[in-house]
Amino acid sequence: MPIAIVSSAVRAEPIRIVSLGRAAIVGAMVPGVAFDEDAQRDMPQIDALARVASGADSAAGTSSLISGSSAQGGQFFGLGSAVARSETIAQSADAHASARFSTTFETTIALTYDFAAAFASGGQHTSGVGPYQFGNWTAVLWPSRLGRDSALFAFDAYDDQFVRERGVIPPGRYDFQIGAQSVGNSTGGLALGFADFDFSLKVMPPDVAATPEPDSAVLLGTGMISRFGLWRRPSNRRLQRTRRHK
Repeated sequence: MPIAIVSSAVRAEPIRIVSLGRAAIVGAMVPGVAFDEDAQRDMPQIDALARVASGADSAAGTSSLISGSSAQGGQFFGLGSAVARSETIAQSADAHASARFSTTFETTIALTYDFAAAFASGGQHTSGVGPYQFGNWTAVLWPSRLGRDSALFAFDAYDDQFVRERGVIPPGRYDFQIGAQSVGNSTGGLALGFADFDFSLKVMPPDVAATPEPDSAVLLGTGMISRFGLWRRPSNRRLQRTRRHK
């Protein structure tokens, strides 16, 4: 009587998450008077706050991050915000804030990626002595063994943008990082820096990606969608694209 042989081999998943990193870090200082800092890490939802005051002089940094990934791997998403504010009459005050999401993952076959993100950043100040403020955001995906100089995409900018990138990702290990950072430093007057992001990164087999989602459907729906008008592709005139390899 023939004996049926059942293979015990387990099919490898096309993508595996190696690690996830989340951080919200802030600091505030009135030099020589008061200092405060806060750092929160590695939870799906994190908030950090630092605040100091000396009379009419004050500084505060706030940051937050809500993020997640699919249980099977291949989908990453999140919202991040970083705001730094200082307001003084005579002496200086400094504030900084950052929010960052990162992941390392491995692919066993050639897959496709679909990255979409809405960013808002900038700064403002009243007239004062030496105000210094800005908001900045970055996003980069690169092969771990080759480094960032071989990134599949890399963005670094200081203004409002919506970006969408699609392409092929060969088998291997990859690192992805997205973040926002802001600074508000002033001596006399108000200095405010802010940066926010809403992102989605999907890494999937080509047949799943054959019908891509419209721009308006890929993000988390935070109000940034209506602000950016995702039904239109904005000009990339001010976008700083550092490098991209296919």
